[in-house]
Amino acid sequence: MEHLLRDIVLLLAIALAVVLLFARLRLPTLIGFLAAGLLIGPNALGIIPNTEQVQVLAEIGVVLLLFAIGLEFSFSHLRRMAREVFLGGLLQVALTGLVAWALATGLGLGEADAALWGILVAMSSTAVVFRLLSNQGLLGTPHGRLSVGILLFQDLMIVPAMILIPLLAASKGTALLEEPPRILPTLLKVTITLAFMLLGARLLIPRLLTFLVRTGSREIFLLGLITICIGTAWLGAEAGLSLALGAFLAGVVISESEYSYQAIADILPFRDSLSAFFFISIGMLLDPHTLVRFGPEVLGLTLGIVLLKIALVALSARLIGYSWRVGLLAGMSLAQIGEFSFLIAALGRDYGLMSSQAEQLFLAAAVLSLLITPLLVFYGSQLVWAGLRWRDRNSLVLRQQQLQEPPSEAEADGKPLQGHIIVAGYGTSGQMLGRVFREAQIPFCVIDFTHPAQREAELEGIPFRFGDVTRPEVLESAHIGQARLFILTIGDPVATRVAVRLVRMLRPDLAILVRTRFLSEIEELYRLGATQVVADELEATLTLFTRALEYYHIPRYLITAQAAVARSEGYELLRLGRLSGRTLARLPELLAAGTVETVRLPPQSPAVGRTLGELDLRRQTGASIIGVVRAHTPYPNPGPDFRLQPDDLLIVFGNHQDVDRALSCLLPPESETVPSREG
Repeated sequence: MEHLLRDIVLLLAIALAVVLLFARLRLPTLIGFLAAGLLIGPNALGIIPNTEQVQVLAEIGVVLLLFAIGLEFSFSHLRRMAREVFLGGLLQVALTGLVAWALATGLGLGEADAALWGILVAMSSTAVVFRLLSNQGLLGTPHGRLSVGILLFQDLMIVPAMILIPLLAASKGTALLEEPPRILPTLLKVTITLAFMLLGARLLIPRLLTFLVRTGSREIFLLGLITICIGTAWLGAEAGLSLALGAFLAGVVISESEYSYQAIADILPFRDSLSAFFFISIGMLLDPHTLVRFGPEVLGLTLGIVLLKIALVALSARLIGYSWRVGLLAGMSLAQIGEFSFLIAALGRDYGLMSSQAEQLFLAAAVLSLLITPLLVFYGSQLVWAGLRWRDRNSLVLRQQQLQEPPSEAEADGKPLQGHIIVAGYGTSGQMLGRVFREAQIPFCVIDFTHPAQREAELEGIPFRFGDVTRPEVLESAHIGQARLFILTIGDPVATRVAVRLVRMLRPDLAILVRTRFLSEIEELYRLGATQVVADELEATLTLFTRALEYYHIPRYLITAQAAVARSEGYELLRLGRLSGRTLARLPELLAAGTVETVRLPPQSPAVGRTLGELDLRRQTGASIIGVVRAHTPYPNPGPDFRLQPDDLLIVFGNHQDVDRALSCLLPPESETVPSREG
């Protein structure tokens, strides 16, 4: 136990120092964890010679990581991802495995040994990719969804891969012919486990969580949560699934309940701390001596694996309807070797399908591929962005001339579009905009490249162009040359930047409105040519800001002015983390000054039926009623005998505290919220 505690303290201390250094260098912390593992492992400085105890903590970290990710999904979400999981995943695994097998046999390996390499190369790291995409907010982007779908299919393929290893060994005559009869029981256990989890999602686990919540103890809820997480992962492993897949499915099960958000909040601290052990343990596997002795071979193998996987993931994405851009970004996310390939490689070595030297070469290439994955994910969008700029630069001059020609009837399918709005992206925002434009009878059309969006638009009878908004041909099909306004609502930051630049080059005079999720995108989008950028983070903050000022009864025109200043200083908020003094300097002055507030009396108001003299509002609160509007008839300066009726619109004057006290007298207790401003 003493050695274990010493190893944990040393591991955490050195990892902290290395990660702090990487943070100062603006490199992803994940690379810092891998580098720390390489530094302190048995093959380098040897500070921690025994990795078995670290591996136990690492496995728990992976379980909690995948469990927390599963909490953010649901079975309905997974059903919507069927194309990405089963079509994209099947194509990626099959293509990568076959091409890797063909290359390995071409280099002189036997068919069985080459098949093992095909399995190893086809797998990607679920833990690493999920962590990177989640940290950068990319899980909801098209390439994020595609990456997640392919990873889920790969995890499902771990069981058949583990079963296939003995069969491959048997094909080499290694006297393991007794293994095939075990296939059916294993598959049966897997099927029963999955069926149990599906049943638990609807019946068992939600009831158990409800029982735990009713105890009123947070400790009991957390303990039950961890038990469900590790227990379901163990059950999945017993049935032949991976621990990670079992934990992920456990998270998906709990995501169906109403307690999923509390579960996420309770699990996050454990996930972040223990998952670091996993990434450190991966770094500890790398032997620097292998890099020294076989440096060119390891680098060549790593480069070949990364390029092969990027190309084949992009091809798989293209075959199921995604653009090359999305496919390349997904390929950069999935270009590494997966953590479960280490287990399969060890199993293949035990069955004689891989020599110890070949295993060390594979481990070195695999760890290097994991090391460069954060860089590919971090800088991949910039690489794709540069490539798209190079692709489009030669054809835009000719297209600008062609866009000036009005559309013919045939081009627009008999419905010429002129002075219309183009909405790129038909998600929640795009659908709301479409309904508003249709009600207002404003001509518009939608561009999207997802089939659900196409079906939704067709059902609603909305003009739709299927395609990638970053392609000039797709923009031309929506008659960009005759459009009056272009609105971007897609969630992919790379595609957003490419589309803004492309539209601005095609139509220098066109107004471009852009919705983006992050403040960090605002400046770049304006530089590329956006007319106005609406950032979700900034607008949500401003909404809270205005609502807070309304509670203090700041006049609406002043709230609007303050919000406009704050919005215009979004860049300063981004750079400094605070607004300038002039934005907030007048708030104390405004709060101390008098204000005029209007409030409509509900029928249950305690003031209904009473005269102003009976209320004696000025003496009780300090505020005065300076006017009443009843049935569109104004009554300025009403006297003490004026009797109030339901739906009277009262005009109240006083300082902010006085007005607050007056509203508490005029409104029923349950209605003491921000009054509506009418008139």
